[in-house]
Amino acid sequence: MKVLILTDTRVSLETDKYTNQIRSSCGWIGVLVKNIQSSDTITSADIISVNMGNDGSTQTVGNATVHNLVGKPFTKKPQKNLIKKFNEILNNSKPDLIDIQGIEFSFGRDLLLCDYDCPVIATLQGLPMEISKVYYSGLPKNYKWKRTFFDNISLKGTFEKQKFMEERGKVSFEILKKADYIVGRTDWDHANTWKVNPEAEYFYNARIFRDDFYKEENVWDINNIKRHRIFGIQGRDSAKGLHIGIEALALLKKDYPDIELIVPGAYKYNSSKLRISAYEKYIRNLIKKHNLEDNVKFVGSLNAAEMVDILKTSHAFCQYSMNENSPNSLGEAMILGVPCVASFVGGTPSYLSHEHSGLFYEKSEPGTLAFMLKKVFDNDELATRLSENARKDALVRHDRDNNKNTLFEIYKQILNKTDGEKIK
Repeated sequence: MKVLILTDTRVSLETDKYTNQIRSSCGWIGVLVKNIQSSDTITSADIISVNMGNDGSTQTVGNATVHNLVGKPFTKKPQKNLIKKFNEILNNSKPDLIDIQGIEFSFGRDLLLCDYDCPVIATLQGLPMEISKVYYSGLPKNYKWKRTFFDNISLKGTFEKQKFMEERGKVSFEILKKADYIVGRTDWDHANTWKVNPEAEYFYNARIFRDDFYKEENVWDINNIKRHRIFGIQGRDSAKGLHIGIEALALLKKDYPDIELIVPGAYKYNSSKLRISAYEKYIRNLIKKHNLEDNVKFVGSLNAAEMVDILKTSHAFCQYSMNENSPNSLGEAMILGVPCVASFVGGTPSYLSHEHSGLFYEKSEPGTLAFMLKKVFDNDELATRLSENARKDALVRHDRDNNKNTLFEIYKQILNKTDGEKIK
């Protein structure tokens, strides 16, 4: 079987790296590449990475070839240079099927414009058409018009991000409508993609995480934690809801002066006014307003080992986002056994069960979020029970062998359905 994978992630075929990036997101792409390299089912795989940081090189190791194409993740109009390169790769590799990893990138649309016919899978990540609806949740009514110098010169303020996500949503519809098959992870993404393309067959396949998250020595233990430490989620725009997390922190500080919120990801919190966005400025002012300068810690981009080190010593994990599909950060925390509090949004209910494997709160409600975190802080028995159940559920959902075999079985089923014939 010959497959072609399309992704925005910068990929390495060195098995000790999995990806060239140290950032905590997109780790599953590296794991996918590793599994392809060790597969007896995949005779050859062409992995096309489209990223502005790529160098245009091609690398082959065993049955896998990575094409590091330079291109923008999103453009309103097709990128003709990419389509030309896509056609060259398709005609040389002649894949039996195509797997587009993420419908939020316009190069998926561009690939579908190529003169090549075979089954197409749309593997879901986020759903931009839904994310665009929540950018102003939990923010002041006049926030929409807040601007900084950086927003004006870069045109990357919250207003632009929301409009940009709407445009990505339109492109994602184009990809979904042309996809023959869809691979997803939650009831929510199944429902939303069914609305767009009810004819496409849907397959379920959960994520596989990086090796560090499966190691027994990394399992959360209430006797080895830093009390009142919360590990949050990354995201520099308002849809990720950091403002809700900080408002909840302010309420909790009254009872827990030593409380600590760890925020991963790249933030320009301490940048000059020439480099800071309106949302980052809002976060900075919110922290100062509540005297939380010593309680919120921005730790930058983390690799898997660094994430695990902080997660396993945290009292709780908190997902305060306004929208999620299949939240990898939540799954990673659960598989370590960290007690989790999460916003009841999108596909999160397919991961978490309230009072069993975690605690839910309604988005945009910092008071409810604070109360749920307080329940974890004040009740070691509850925290331990949530930890044990979360880990048990996550180990089943994110089982490495099962999910690897399931994906390759999906590929085989698709080819069997078409008897190896090109469709459309």
